[in-house]
Amino acid sequence: MTEQPDFVALCNVDDVRPGEARHFRPTAGKWRLKPMAVWNENGEFHITNYVCPHSGGPLSEGKIENGVIECPWHAWQFNVADGKSARGDGHAIAIYECKVEGGEVLVGDVK
Repeated sequence: MTEQPDFVALCNVDDVRPGEARHFRPTAGKWRLKPMAVWNENGEFHITNYVCPHSGGPLSEGKIENGVIECPWHAWQFNVADGKSARGDGHAIAIYECKVEGGEVLVGDVK
């Protein structure tokens, strides 16, 4: 069995403008080809699941404000810090470890 790196490159920091998110898939590592949303909230990057648990909405087309992301389809909201519903309804999304090195956004394990 081949050992997987702890963090792999997902995108460049310039690929995601402040206040927005974009859809990416890692090309290597244990999350290879998994759809993810990379968020840039005022220069702080976050990585979440790409699909909303409600009805499969594309989270990366939503918005982020004050640490809360909102799905564009039905306005479901999640805290970017822990993935839990901002409304306290028990739903959640996956949040991944994220770090920036050398102008790249790297994804690690699930938090």
